[in-house]
Amino acid sequence: MIGNRINFGQISNDLFNAPVVAFLFLTIEEFNPWSAYDLGAFGENLMLAASDAGLASLPAFEFVKYPDTLRKYLPVPDKDLIGMGIGLGYASDKKVNDFHSSRAPLDEMMKISE
Repeated sequence: MIGNRINFGQISNDLFNAPVVAFLFLTIEEFNPWSAYDLGAFGENLMLAASDAGLASLPAFEFVKYPDTLRKYLPVPDKDLIGMGIGLGYASDKKVNDFHSSRAPLDEMMKISE
């Protein structure tokens, strides 16, 4: 924490203190544009299942931004792409979990034509 501000950089560098990270992979040999969609949909369903089990989840680039380092510690075949990391654990009551960013109104983001 810096004064009253939350140091998001340090929090992300600490991998959000997640006790568990689920890594999702794509096989490069079988990759097509729909593979990334499928991986994201699988990740979303994993997070929904975690929530149903009482766990918090967080997909974050921080978990996979150093794939070469991950490959040193995880048995990831060269033919696999480390596509996504999802932190899992119990939510804490730390101030950072109370942060809510502002959002653009829905009608600015999406137009529905009839």
